[in-house]
Amino acid sequence: MSDHLKRGNVLWESSRMFLPEHREQLLARRKEKERVEKPILDEQQQEEVNRVISEALVEGCQVTITYYDEGHIYALTGDIHSWDMYAQVLHVRDEDGEMHAIPFDHVVNVEMS
Repeated sequence: MSDHLKRGNVLWESSRMFLPEHREQLLARRKEKERVEKPILDEQQQEEVNRVISEALVEGCQVTITYYDEGHIYALTGDIHSWDMYAQVLHVRDEDGEMHAIPFDHVVNVEMS
């Protein structure tokens, strides 16, 4: 290999290193690009969500809740522990026994598992 090519690689060798700050910025930028708008449910979809939640509470069935949070859509599988209608919050116990509070207006879909 010629001396010119070796020297050229040495000049750019430092640009291959990423500082932790750079990595964090790249990850934040990638996450920002993946953001989606909050889906808006029509009346029929909202009624279906309410029906499935009520049915799951009565029967004690596991459900998969799809919900929106800060620009992303997540899915959570577990049992609906309670539904606080005044605060509009669903309390869900996941498969690991951990409790999650999901604001009702963030719920996109609920399906029986």
